[in-house]
Amino acid sequence: MTLKEHGTFTLEIRQEILLINPIGAWNLEMAQHFCADYREFCRELIEQPWGSLLDFGQWQLGPPDMWQPIEELAVWLSHRHHSFEAVICPLSIQKQLIKRRFEITPGLITEFFDDWDKAFAWCLQQTQQLRAST
Repeated sequence: MTLKEHGTFTLEIRQEILLINPIGAWNLEMAQHFCADYREFCRELIEQPWGSLLDFGQWQLGPPDMWQPIEELAVWLSHRHHSFEAVICPLSIQKQLIKRRFEITPGLITEFFDDWDKAFAWCLQQTQQLRAST
């Protein structure tokens, strides 16, 4: 039996940075949908070092089984030049979960922020630094 997806998300590319906004409480089915869309959406970025801004401001967590496809996505991205990720986590539990996820891809440059504008500015700076070094 396939369950109905719970939650939603938005994906947007702005100045070569992938903006990710998970919304609501997720289940495994939503995580699988998100991962499939993410893979398609980032294809235009993966030829050179790139990064993302993940804003958990509207995310309401999800069950443990939703992390498997997200961890598989993280490994896939690590082989496609995903170099940095800025994360906005208003809840400490979100930050704990994401820190655990980052253990799978230790080469990913990560930074936590409270403010979207500061997070985006950091992403722009990381992009410039990475492009200058390639």
